[in-house]
Amino acid sequence: MSTRNLNIVFTGTPGVGKTTHCQELAQRTGLHHLDINDVVKKHNIGESSNDPDDPNTKIVDEDRLLDCIENDLEDGGQIIDWHACDLFPPRLIDLVCVVRCENKVLYDRLKKRGYGEKKLQENMDCEIMEVLLQEAREAYDEGMIVELRSESTEEIDSNVERIEQWIKNWKKDHGKGDMQAQSEQEKKDEDDPMFLHG
Repeated sequence: MSTRNLNIVFTGTPGVGKTTHCQELAQRTGLHHLDINDVVKKHNIGESSNDPDDPNTKIVDEDRLLDCIENDLEDGGQIIDWHACDLFPPRLIDLVCVVRCENKVLYDRLKKRGYGEKKLQENMDCEIMEVLLQEAREAYDEGMIVELRSESTEEIDSNVERIEQWIKNWKKDHGKGDMQAQSEQEKKDEDDPMFLHG
Protein backbone atom coordinates (compact mmCIF):
# COMPACT_ATOMS: atom_id res chain seq x y z
CA MET A 1 0.00 0.00 0.00
CA SER A 2 1.32 3.43 -0.96
CA THR A 3 2.27 5.82 1.80
CA ARG A 4 1.54 8.80 -0.44
CA ASN A 5 -1.53 10.88 0.25
CA LEU A 6 -3.84 11.64 -2.66
CA ASN A 7 -3.32 14.37 -5.28
CA ILE A 8 -6.14 15.99 -7.23
CA VAL A 9 -5.76 18.19 -10.31
CA PHE A 10 -8.28 20.89 -11.13
CA THR A 11 -7.91 21.92 -14.75
CA GLY A 12 -9.95 24.03 -17.14
CA THR A 13 -10.01 27.18 -19.19
CA PRO A 14 -9.20 30.38 -17.27
CA GLY A 15 -12.37 31.78 -15.70
CA VAL A 16 -14.26 28.50 -15.23
CA GLY A 17 -13.85 28.46 -11.43
CA LYS A 18 -10.84 26.21 -10.74
CA THR A 19 -9.39 28.36 -7.97
CA THR A 20 -12.76 28.80 -6.26
CA HIS A 21 -13.20 25.03 -6.19
CA CYS A 22 -9.64 24.46 -4.93
CA GLN A 23 -9.84 27.04 -2.16
CA GLU A 24 -13.16 25.71 -0.88
CA LEU A 25 -12.03 22.09 -1.05
CA ALA A 26 -8.74 22.86 0.73
CA GLN A 27 -10.61 24.68 3.49
CA ARG A 28 -13.00 21.76 4.00
CA THR A 29 -10.46 18.92 3.78
CA GLY A 30 -7.17 20.30 5.08
CA LEU A 31 -5.43 19.35 1.82
CA HIS A 32 -2.98 21.89 0.41
CA HIS A 33 -4.09 24.20 -2.41
CA LEU A 34 -1.10 24.11 -4.76
CA ASP A 35 -1.67 27.12 -7.03
CA ILE A 36 0.73 26.63 -9.94
CA ASN A 37 0.60 30.33 -10.83
CA ASP A 38 2.03 31.08 -7.36
CA VAL A 39 4.79 28.49 -7.86
CA VAL A 40 5.70 30.02 -11.23
CA LYS A 41 5.95 33.50 -9.68
CA LYS A 42 7.80 32.36 -6.55
CA HIS A 43 10.46 30.43 -8.48
CA ASN A 44 10.53 32.79 -11.48
CA ILE A 45 10.08 29.97 -13.98
CA GLY A 46 7.92 31.81 -16.49
CA GLU A 47 9.33 33.81 -19.38
CA SER A 48 7.37 36.71 -20.84
CA SER A 49 5.58 36.06 -24.09
CA ASN A 50 6.70 37.77 -27.30
CA ASP A 51 3.04 38.34 -28.16
CA PRO A 52 2.52 42.13 -28.34
CA ASP A 53 -1.22 41.62 -27.78
CA ASP A 54 -0.59 39.85 -24.47
CA PRO A 55 2.82 40.72 -22.98
CA ASN A 56 1.74 39.58 -19.47
CA THR A 57 1.45 35.96 -20.55
CA LYS A 58 4.19 33.73 -19.14
CA ILE A 59 5.65 30.75 -20.98
CA VAL A 60 6.35 28.18 -18.27
CA ASP A 61 9.34 25.86 -18.27
CA GLU A 62 7.47 22.65 -17.40
CA ASP A 63 10.61 20.71 -16.45
CA ARG A 64 11.60 23.37 -13.92
CA LEU A 65 8.02 23.52 -12.68
CA LEU A 66 7.97 19.77 -12.04
CA ASP A 67 11.33 20.02 -10.26
CA CYS A 68 9.83 22.66 -7.96
CA ILE A 69 6.76 20.63 -7.02
CA GLU A 70 8.06 17.06 -7.26
CA ASN A 71 8.45 16.61 -3.48
CA ASP A 72 4.96 18.01 -2.86
CA LEU A 73 3.49 15.55 -5.35
CA GLU A 74 5.51 12.64 -3.93
CA ASP A 75 4.21 13.42 -0.41
CA GLY A 76 0.68 13.96 -1.69
CA GLY A 77 -2.15 15.87 -0.10
CA GLN A 78 -2.20 18.40 -2.94
CA ILE A 79 -5.07 20.07 -4.75
CA ILE A 80 -3.31 21.23 -7.90
CA ASP A 81 -4.76 24.32 -9.56
CA TRP A 82 -3.69 25.00 -13.14
CA HIS A 83 -5.13 25.31 -16.62
CA ALA A 84 -3.08 22.39 -17.95
CA CYS A 85 -2.93 18.88 -16.53
CA ASP A 86 -1.00 16.61 -18.87
CA LEU A 87 2.42 17.47 -17.44
CA PHE A 88 1.69 15.93 -14.03
CA PRO A 89 2.85 12.28 -13.87
CA PRO A 90 -0.18 9.94 -13.87
CA ARG A 91 1.43 7.76 -11.16
CA LEU A 92 1.17 10.75 -8.78
CA ILE A 93 -2.38 11.82 -9.64
CA ASP A 94 -5.53 10.21 -8.26
CA LEU A 95 -8.30 12.40 -9.67
CA VAL A 96 -8.52 14.97 -12.46
CA CYS A 97 -11.39 17.46 -12.24
CA VAL A 98 -12.05 19.27 -15.51
CA VAL A 99 -14.08 22.36 -14.66
CA ARG A 100 -16.37 23.53 -17.47
CA CYS A 101 -18.56 26.55 -17.91
CA GLU A 102 -21.35 27.67 -20.24
CA ASN A 103 -19.89 29.90 -22.96
CA LYS A 104 -21.89 33.06 -22.18
CA VAL A 105 -21.02 32.87 -18.47
CA LEU A 106 -17.34 32.27 -19.28
CA TYR A 107 -17.28 35.14 -21.78
CA ASP A 108 -18.67 37.53 -19.16
CA ARG A 109 -16.17 36.34 -16.53
CA LEU A 110 -13.19 36.81 -18.88
CA LYS A 111 -14.46 40.22 -20.00
CA LYS A 112 -14.73 41.25 -16.34
CA ARG A 113 -11.08 40.18 -15.86
CA GLY A 114 -10.09 42.62 -18.57
CA TYR A 115 -9.00 40.07 -21.17
CA GLY A 116 -8.20 41.61 -24.56
CA GLU A 117 -10.22 40.44 -27.55
CA LYS A 118 -7.53 38.06 -28.87
CA LYS A 119 -6.90 36.39 -25.51
CA LEU A 120 -10.62 36.24 -24.80
CA GLN A 121 -11.30 34.54 -28.14
CA GLU A 122 -8.43 32.05 -27.68
CA ASN A 123 -9.82 31.00 -24.30
CA MET A 124 -13.38 30.80 -25.60
CA ASP A 125 -12.20 28.61 -28.50
CA CYS A 126 -10.34 26.40 -26.02
CA GLU A 127 -13.54 25.89 -24.01
CA ILE A 128 -15.77 25.38 -27.03
CA MET A 129 -13.39 22.83 -28.55
CA GLU A 130 -13.05 21.01 -25.19
CA VAL A 131 -9.25 21.25 -25.49
CA LEU A 132 -8.50 20.72 -21.79
CA LEU A 133 -11.03 17.91 -21.43
CA GLN A 134 -9.37 16.12 -24.38
CA GLU A 135 -5.94 16.78 -22.89
CA ALA A 136 -7.05 15.12 -19.66
CA ARG A 137 -8.49 12.14 -21.53
CA GLU A 138 -5.25 11.65 -23.45
CA ALA A 139 -3.04 11.86 -20.35
CA TYR A 140 -5.03 9.90 -17.73
CA ASP A 141 -7.26 6.85 -17.42
CA GLU A 142 -10.90 7.69 -18.11
CA GLY A 143 -11.91 6.51 -14.62
CA MET A 144 -9.74 9.24 -13.04
CA ILE A 145 -11.47 12.10 -14.85
CA VAL A 146 -14.57 13.91 -13.70
CA GLU A 147 -16.19 16.80 -15.54
CA LEU A 148 -17.70 19.52 -13.32
CA ARG A 149 -20.06 22.32 -14.36
CA SER A 150 -19.42 25.70 -12.76
CA GLU A 151 -22.03 28.28 -13.73
CA SER A 152 -23.44 29.01 -10.27
CA THR A 153 -22.53 29.05 -6.59
CA GLU A 154 -24.90 26.11 -6.08
CA GLU A 155 -23.05 24.04 -8.67
CA ILE A 156 -19.69 24.86 -7.11
CA ASP A 157 -20.97 23.90 -3.64
CA SER A 158 -22.37 20.65 -5.00
CA ASN A 159 -19.10 19.88 -6.81
CA VAL A 160 -17.05 20.52 -3.68
CA GLU A 161 -19.32 18.26 -1.60
CA ARG A 162 -19.06 15.55 -4.27
CA ILE A 163 -15.25 15.70 -4.34
CA GLU A 164 -15.06 15.91 -0.56
CA GLN A 165 -17.03 12.63 -0.38
CA TRP A 166 -14.71 11.11 -3.02
CA ILE A 167 -11.72 12.09 -0.84
CA LYS A 168 -13.27 10.42 2.22
CA ASN A 169 -13.87 7.25 0.21
CA TRP A 170 -10.33 7.31 -1.22
CA LYS A 171 -8.83 7.65 2.25
CA LYS A 172 -10.98 4.81 3.54
CA ASP A 173 -10.05 2.59 0.59
CA HIS A 174 -6.34 3.39 1.00
CA GLY A 175 -6.17 3.01 4.78
CA LYS A 176 -5.78 6.72 5.34
CA GLY A 177 -8.93 7.38 7.30
CA ASP A 178 -9.25 10.11 9.86
CA MET A 179 -6.22 9.51 12.08
CA GLN A 180 -7.75 11.55 14.92
CA ALA A 181 -10.91 9.45 14.85
CA GLN A 182 -8.84 6.25 14.87
CA SER A 183 -6.78 7.53 17.79
CA GLU A 184 -9.90 8.44 19.74
CA GLN A 185 -11.40 4.99 19.05
CA GLU A 186 -8.21 3.28 20.24
CA LYS A 187 -8.30 5.38 23.41
CA LYS A 188 -11.95 4.43 24.01
CA ASP A 189 -11.09 0.77 23.49
CA GLU A 190 -8.25 0.98 26.00
CA ASP A 191 -10.53 2.67 28.52
CA ASP A 192 -13.03 -0.18 28.25
CA PRO A 193 -12.31 -2.65 31.09
CA MET A 194 -13.25 -5.55 28.78
CA PHE A 195 -10.72 -4.40 26.14
CA LEU A 196 -7.90 -6.59 27.44
CA HIS A 197 -10.13 -9.44 28.54
CA GLY A 198 -12.23 -9.85 25.39
